[in-house]
Amino acid sequence: MTITIDELLQQPPFSQSLPRHPLSRAKAFVRDLAFGALEGHWGHGFGVYWDNTGRYEWDNWGPELPLLPAYIEKKWNYLTPAPEPLMSLSLMSGETISPNQGRYELTDKAYDLIDETQAVPVFISYANNPSSAFALLLVSRMKEAGLAPFIDISGLRGGDDWDDVLQSNVRESNYVVCLLGPGTLDSTYVRREIQLALDNNVRLIPVFHSGYSDADLRSARDGGDKLAGRLEGRQGIAVREERARDYNAAVIDILNALGISP
Repeated sequence: MTITIDELLQQPPFSQSLPRHPLSRAKAFVRDLAFGALEGHWGHGFGVYWDNTGRYEWDNWGPELPLLPAYIEKKWNYLTPAPEPLMSLSLMSGETISPNQGRYELTDKAYDLIDETQAVPVFISYANNPSSAFALLLVSRMKEAGLAPFIDISGLRGGDDWDDVLQSNVRESNYVVCLLGPGTLDSTYVRREIQLALDNNVRLIPVFHSGYSDADLRSARDGGDKLAGRLEGRQGIAVREERARDYNAAVIDILNALGISP
């Protein structure tokens, strides 16, 4: 049965969001290629063309199979990992046949990636009061769903080394889930994490709880809080009332926003 590129990108693993860490991106790309080859969407060998702007065009060896170029364009915008690092990782073999052209094929190690779970990294930004319990609940549910949440549970946010770890984890996450309760935006560290997410184009998901709402965010914006103004325009998730049922519903909504259907 012939499928369209839009239908292909709705199916796992092609539907999974792109990792931000370079090694994870390389593995995700090769895993997609290997899975597509097994499914018959394209072959296991590729002609690759590139220019000095970092754009790579991948095409199938042999018969023309249009799903591969469409996949490269729509999911990667031509900004795929370069073939040479993939060869150094033993995920591909092949050769460069001109300054801007090469021929490569998937290795056995590439097909082994299909069985690997690519956990999506998620950074949870929160203030200890009032969000610690909610944050720990989210971590548990995210791990059950196969995600890779990062959360600071040490309380040692003042150390230089630990601050570097926090910044690195924000930048390399696919999502930042920000738990917003009364007083959260008074936290210097939460504000820095939000700013890092915005500056690095990490998708930010505000979650309102403990009586805090988007109306409070608008009020903070109107009071001159520019960061609140940048958050206010984003689609948020709300815990409607302080009861277990509503927290569970919010967790499900958060997982859905992360591409998980619990």
